[in-house]
Amino acid sequence: MQCSICQYELPSGVTFCPNCGTPVRTGSSPNQGIPPTVAATPPGQGIPPTVAAAPLTPPPPPSSPYGVSTSYGENPPPPPQSYDPTPPPYGAYNAPQQAPYGASSPQAPYGAPPPTPYGAPPPQYVQPQQPKKSNGCVIAVVIVLVVFVLIIGSVVALVAYGINKGSQAVATASTNFQSTITSANQTATVAESTITSQLTPATGTGSGVPDPSQIDPTAHANITGAQTSAGMDSNYKPTHPTTNFATGSEVDITFTLAGNAGYATAKIYADGQLVAQPDTPLTINSGDTTGYFSYTPDTPGQYVAGLYWCTQSDCSDAALAQIVDFTVS
Repeated sequence: MQCSICQYELPSGVTFCPNCGTPVRTGSSPNQGIPPTVAATPPGQGIPPTVAAAPLTPPPPPSSPYGVSTSYGENPPPPPQSYDPTPPPYGAYNAPQQAPYGASSPQAPYGAPPPTPYGAPPPQYVQPQQPKKSNGCVIAVVIVLVVFVLIIGSVVALVAYGINKGSQAVATASTNFQSTITSANQTATVAESTITSQLTPATGTGSGVPDPSQIDPTAHANITGAQTSAGMDSNYKPTHPTTNFATGSEVDITFTLAGNAGYATAKIYADGQLVAQPDTPLTINSGDTTGYFSYTPDTPGQYVAGLYWCTQSDCSDAALAQIVDFTVS
């Protein structure tokens, strides 16, 4: 069976032409098989709709999508497409809608996007932003660097100051050490001379005991600070100053020198009699600062020691410089 409009070969059991949508007429009744339509109520009237039969004259066939006229006597339609009478499932995505009678099938515009699901907001595209750089980090780094430079500078300054002070201390210690060695050598020379005074007791007699009124100012300026002691340190300074001694104990008569070159001698009297003096005067070198005489008494009594400064090697010009008294028991 063929369509009365487009001459399309109709499958059995269809009511509309799959090609042009024309209702299929069966039997002799022109209206057989045409579904009823509902006529709309004219505007402004409250008459309920009525059911009316479709007109006997079918509507003109729709224009062919392929641009081919379907009028009789013209070019034939394109070859039929396969037809699947099974309708698509209800609710299928983007399912085609059945066009009303006499209307062309609606077609979606080419390239239209799929519909948005109900209730879902359209996607939002946010332009990415570059993170802002913080100036706080830069300031903190600058502060740390400044503190570090200050600390390093302070350490370097302290080290340089310590090295300078250390050099000065070493130089001072070296000078003092050299002076100490020189003084010790000079004092040793004086001490070596005084040892002989212990071995040569005086043999003369008389009452030439020195008197304070006989002290010469020039001699007194060269020999000062004379005192008796029961011991001395390595610099010939008295460690146990005293004026009382036992018989047989050593009496050390220490004194200070002004540093001038010259000679010195001593005379020791016991109960007004001369009992000891050195055989030769002590030689005093320039720069000498200390000296002493040693004597070991064996007789108790009151003793007086006179120290003399000389400019001649034989002490022919001896002048009284110091007087010390001590007791032997």
